[in-house]
Amino acid sequence: MGSETHRTLLLVEDQGIIALAQTGRLREAGYEVVHVFTGEEAVDRALRDQTIDLVLMDIDLGAGIGGPEAAQRILVERALPIIFLTAHAEKEMVERVRAITRYGYVLKNSGDFVLHGAIEMALQLFEAQQRTRRELAKNEAIVRAIPDITFVMRLDGTFVEAHALHPEKLAVPPEQVPGMHLSNLYSPSEVERQLALYRTCHETGEPQQLEYTLELGGEPRVFEARVVPMDEEHLLAITRDVTEEREHARAEQAKRERLLTRKLDFQRLAAQVSSDFMRVPDDTVDEAVQRTLSRIGEFFGGDRCYLVEFSADRKTLKETYEWTSPGVDPLIMEQQEVAVERYAWLQDRILAGETMQLSDIDQLPAEAHRERETFRVRGVKSFLAVPLVRAERTEGYLGFHAVLARREWTEEQIEQMRVLGEIVAVALARQRALRSLALERLLMNALMQHSPDSVYFKDLESRFIRVSRSVARLGGLDDPEGAIGLSDADWFPEEEARVKLAQEREILRTGEAIQDLEEKETGPEGAVRWLSTTKAPIYTGTGELIGILGISRDITQRREDRMRLEAYARDQELLLREVHHRVRNSMNMISSLVAIHDDRVEDRHERSVLHDLQSRIRGMIAVYDRIDRAADFRSLSVPEYLEALLAGLSKTFGWEWGRSIVGLFDPCTVDSRVLFPLGLIVNELVTNSMKYGFPAFRGSEGDHPGVIEVSLEDAGDGEWVLRVLDNGVGLPRGLDPKESRGLGLGLVQALTEQIRGSFTISSAPSGEGGTLAVVRFREPG
Repeated sequence: MGSETHRTLLLVEDQGIIALAQTGRLREAGYEVVHVFTGEEAVDRALRDQTIDLVLMDIDLGAGIGGPEAAQRILVERALPIIFLTAHAEKEMVERVRAITRYGYVLKNSGDFVLHGAIEMALQLFEAQQRTRRELAKNEAIVRAIPDITFVMRLDGTFVEAHALHPEKLAVPPEQVPGMHLSNLYSPSEVERQLALYRTCHETGEPQQLEYTLELGGEPRVFEARVVPMDEEHLLAITRDVTEEREHARAEQAKRERLLTRKLDFQRLAAQVSSDFMRVPDDTVDEAVQRTLSRIGEFFGGDRCYLVEFSADRKTLKETYEWTSPGVDPLIMEQQEVAVERYAWLQDRILAGETMQLSDIDQLPAEAHRERETFRVRGVKSFLAVPLVRAERTEGYLGFHAVLARREWTEEQIEQMRVLGEIVAVALARQRALRSLALERLLMNALMQHSPDSVYFKDLESRFIRVSRSVARLGGLDDPEGAIGLSDADWFPEEEARVKLAQEREILRTGEAIQDLEEKETGPEGAVRWLSTTKAPIYTGTGELIGILGISRDITQRREDRMRLEAYARDQELLLREVHHRVRNSMNMISSLVAIHDDRVEDRHERSVLHDLQSRIRGMIAVYDRIDRAADFRSLSVPEYLEALLAGLSKTFGWEWGRSIVGLFDPCTVDSRVLFPLGLIVNELVTNSMKYGFPAFRGSEGDHPGVIEVSLEDAGDGEWVLRVLDNGVGLPRGLDPKESRGLGLGLVQALTEQIRGSFTISSAPSGEGGTLAVVRFREPG
């Protein structure tokens, strides 16, 4: 034995020193060694460890079970070669193990050569026995499994032996077969035929095939036999009853022929349907579809065959075509504009492209109760829906109802239905496309014939491929066909044609359209007109650029009208500015007269009234100042105006602008109709703060006691907030601004309503005196 074998030995030895020595020598010889001390350990390890290849068993193991008993227990559960080791050569010791194993025993002092030789022989014998057992088991299994009858025959036709798994296959009981002759079973001609085959088999040594018929139980049976030579006098005949096999073969052949016929019939049907749709005129497609449904229904045996189409948004369905067998009521009128969600369990699966076959409607799940109830009411026993999918989108389905009796369709039939359904779907799509194309042609012709605008199409070389009648008339042509192949250079001056060509080359280069382009165009007779032109690239469905679409509208009259209106608007604006200028001068004159009168009045109250009047007039003059300097008096800057207004008030009342009067304004522009009331509101609120918030202050007499802050804030969402805050003495106790009879607050309230805002006045939020006035109004405009 070499180390390459890697055999694992189980050494059972109760003497530790002896076991150690034996283990070492065995490992040197190339074995893997597992050592145990007792018989019980040996049984456990041998049954548990499947890597053990051989057991070296000491006969006498001291306490516990001995070696022979341990070996018997092992062999009950597992086939292993066992060699007994003993220090005794007595006959009775040999007899103890002879009945247990045939692998022998070895005396412990026999030497390594004897032990290794015994191990090698035991392993080889065990492997040979295992192969023999497997071969015998295989042969026995083959004999048991073979359904054939085996005969041993003499060359003269006499039966020697018979073996049959099923004795009923024999013409006589098995025990009567030996000694019988072929002539006891067959006619003379059949006997001669078989004997001639025996002689051929014997002479050539080659197997021969034989087929014959034998009557068993009053019924003819067909047998096949294979005859092979055994020796100089005998032959072996293996015979099989092939009656059922032949009948099955004939049935299968008939079935294949039927299937082939069915496939040929289907191919003819598919070809007929395809040919029908290819030849049918557009206006008779409906009749062709109806004929096709009739053929499909009759071919596949349904009681009702119909076509359902989904709406573009997949929310409704409708039955568009239907065929029914005699005696079955049509349902097409009940299946119009049906909500998909009503039968969601079924329709969602069909929309997902799933073929739905329900051989028994009663087997529908609970969540499909609407579908089940509808089928029952309509007398449907079985249902099939084959989705019609185009471009990964379910457009509808081909439906079948079995009404008279339940039925189930095969996968092959379903696939055939899908093919026919696709043919129908393609035909309907073609019909829709043709109708849509015809409608588009009608619309296009109507547009090209009657549009007052110039509509034209050009190729990639900027040559006309189609023009509207209006274009032809402008070019002096009676027939729009005469423009095909021409370019702008054939109709317009060189410079205009060059500009148009450059525009169109840029469109073709970038793929971007130009819109509402005003351009000058000179006709063949020199007439000039102005056009608003839109040009766009034309692409095919696959994204290929093929030309340019152009639409031009004559805006000559509109342009002249616009220029006249613009001139009129400029004249009106000049006139309005002159009016504003004259009003400002008049108001300056009024302000001067008030100032002269103020200088001569000694009454304090009267002078206060004149001061208020003068500040209001100056506020309005400031607005006219803004208008006079503005480029557009419909969009005046509020911050600029308020700063000028507050600076004037500061000067009039002896306050310091920028220190005791402070302005904080977000950018805002308004029409003069808003700026007038807004300025007067600020004027009144600031004047009131000066007069009543700081009653002890008299112009330039002493330091100013406080601050007035004016702010305009954009509050978002189109709302603006004007605030006037002072740190003066605050509002008088019990004052209700809405009930105030003073001109100032009443004027503020009226002006706020004029600009559709709201006004509030209250004590300052600091709690330390002062007044806060707030005006809220919407986006000025």
